Amino acid sequence: MARDGVIIDNFQGGINNVADPSLIATNEVAKATNVVLSSTGKFISRPPFDVVAAYPEAVATQTPNFLGYWRNEDGVTYAVIAFTATTWICRLDTYVWTQVWAQAAADMTSYLNRLYLVNPSTTGGYWSKVGAYTWTSVAAIPPANNIQYSRGRLYVSSRLNGELSTIRYSNIDSPTLETTINQFPAENFIIVNEGDGELLIKITEGNGELFLFRSNSTWRLGFSASADPIQGILTQLSSTIGIDNVNCVQDAGNFLAVLHAGVLYQFAGYNFYPLNDYTKLRFEAPSTADTGYTFVSNISTAVSVLGKYVLVYYHGSMYCYDVDFRIWTEFISYTRAAHIVEAPRGTFLASSQVVTGYGIHDSITGIPGQTNGLIKFALEYPETATPIETIKCLIATRAYDIGEPAKFKRLFGWEVVAVAVNSLTGSITPIDKLESSTVTWNGWLSASKTWNNLATEAISWNTAQPTITNVVTGLPATNPVPFVVKIGGKRTFKRAYFTVEFSNDGTAATSPSRLDSLILYMTTGRKMIGQAQ
Repeated sequence: MARDGVIIDNFQGGINNVADPSLIATNEVAKATNVVLSSTGKFISRPPFDVVAAYPEAVATQTPNFLGYWRNEDGVTYAVIAFTATTWICRLDTYVWTQVWAQAAADMTSYLNRLYLVNPSTTGGYWSKVGAYTWTSVAAIPPANNIQYSRGRLYVSSRLNGELSTIRYSNIDSPTLETTINQFPAENFIIVNEGDGELLIKITEGNGELFLFRSNSTWRLGFSASADPIQGILTQLSSTIGIDNVNCVQDAGNFLAVLHAGVLYQFAGYNFYPLNDYTKLRFEAPSTADTGYTFVSNISTAVSVLGKYVLVYYHGSMYCYDVDFRIWTEFISYTRAAHIVEAPRGTFLASSQVVTGYGIHDSITGIPGQTNGLIKFALEYPETATPIETIKCLIATRAYDIGEPAKFKRLFGWEVVAVAVNSLTGSITPIDKLESSTVTWNGWLSASKTWNNLATEAISWNTAQPTITNVVTGLPATNPVPFVVKIGGKRTFKRAYFTVEFSNDGTAATSPSRLDSLILYMTTGRKMIGQAQ
């Protein structure tokens, strides 16, 4: 008698880690690690993280803080990174490092070919090319945690002298006297609801306005281009939503990605829209016993944006939100990537790497050939002869009972349609929870029990079964094509979930790996099953 296959090939719901695996939608999965959704609705392996530039020897063991990018009028782009006591720039076309300030900058902005930097305990200044690249200290720039250029002025905020939520701003730039922007008169300040115990964490420029993100609230400062900011309108946009830290707000093109208290928000049109609402995905910190997760000492939470992907780092875990498909997957990387900032578009146009981001990590241990350094994450699979990163992909399905939870199913075998290299692992895990009897045959007979006693005493036998795992080897080492992998393992179950694992090294020769579908050959009772419920 022929057996029809139950085909599982729709993964467009992404992860649901909130509901019970047997209750999630048919197009959702319980786990989706190191994969993203392709335009055809199939899971493909993510691009690699790559450590491309070791930190300078003088700061190789120090904790870094990625501040952003600076591009001079010559078009060269630099990554700006602060360490424990100094600030450096890394030229992205040559990966040459230069120390620009003998202080650890807390924030940066750029204006008029100048890289402005501030520190919370000393006056700031700027790095620029005046005959030669030099650092210029500006005594008028106050100690600050934040700095932002907008509409001819510099805006800073600090936490000195108990001023937890005060903005100071410079004079407006004069076309004939460039130094006016470096002047901060004492009367140029704005207090944002001072005294409520909240910190002003981040100043971000909007469309002709400033957004002020605090510990548990968000404000807008709006004013005309020629007006003094003190004459502007200060409006509270939310009394409950702010940001966790300075790394928790990123520009995503037509909205701001904002992370606060375990929820990622889409901030658009002065409103906050939750993208994980506790009904489908909950950010979870992994156990310290979990391997592969990215525990970073100086970053607890962060949000990154790269193309259509928003990455959320949450106490060691990293989740990926696809803006187009509106689904979640999860990333794990031994490179300890935690915070990625997209480089200005066109920086790598010559190499066709249109969407590229950089980030930092503070330590890698036990990884041969790896070192502390600048991490690159591009939406591509590079042509290179050496492996970049071992990307281990794992997809765990929902729990299937084929619409008949009370009946046992008989699995005769299953197949995976995939693109993978070297090997692929398939597992089936029954999740039946049946009471087991401690009665042995000898005990049963010595107690003079009969078969009638079996029915009246409701004794059930232990039918719980362990996971069956099959590793299929002999797959091509490079340039894989779609193929059908036959997975063995007969199994009887009421409910079970299936897991597929494969890996690659992130290069174009082995990537991307892809999962197209699972095909289950089974029956329930005497009735054939042809479709999943």
